[in-house]
Amino acid sequence: MSSIPAQGWAHILPCPTLSVTHFLRFPFPSQLPKSSTKQDLRTFWSSKKPNVLEFTAETLKDLPIPSAAVLSALISTAHTFNHESSSIVYAHLPNRLHFYYPPWFLDYWITVSSLREHVKVPWMQAELFLSANGAKWHSSEFCRLCQSAQNALLCLPWCGNIHGFADNAPTVTLASYLSRNWLSMTHINQQLNLLRQELSQVGNQEYEILGPDFFTKAQWLY
Repeated sequence: MSSIPAQGWAHILPCPTLSVTHFLRFPFPSQLPKSSTKQDLRTFWSSKKPNVLEFTAETLKDLPIPSAAVLSALISTAHTFNHESSSIVYAHLPNRLHFYYPPWFLDYWITVSSLREHVKVPWMQAELFLSANGAKWHSSEFCRLCQSAQNALLCLPWCGNIHGFADNAPTVTLASYLSRNWLSMTHINQQLNLLRQELSQVGNQEYEILGPDFFTKAQWLY
């Protein structure tokens, strides 16, 4: 399977330094829903040379990518067809059968599918949570808190890991804080790290903050 060339990434995928807010405005193509219809995977591959060599995020945004099920099947069979093929076809779109793209477009589809599901959806839900709750509550303090969170999304990069904590969790794990379902082990550890920092700043050496792992190991001893 080919990897996405750096030049291609720059033109068709979001820049890693984009803020969360601007990432959500990136023109991702849609994805076909899961279908019970089985498609011959061989139709996605062609021995013909690519005839589409110029593309941008704008020109690709109206071309839906295959469903997650089809992508999974393509990944599992790529080693069978890819070495015999020179191009890949949008075979799931009947009106695109005469357009041949570089073979690494399979990687592009896979990347888009992953970013849509694991990054865009969580942050979209977080943004909706802020908008809904900012308008719902009349408390000026709560409104300021929502506005501060929205401002933070204008600065926070969508890509990379969170800095300043013991575990290098992906930035997207922060999206769960803007919901009613955020208390995972990662979030617990982050909160405990913040508490340790507060105690350290006031010079309090009397208490030691232990993490959830300590109590899990303690249970093993009994």
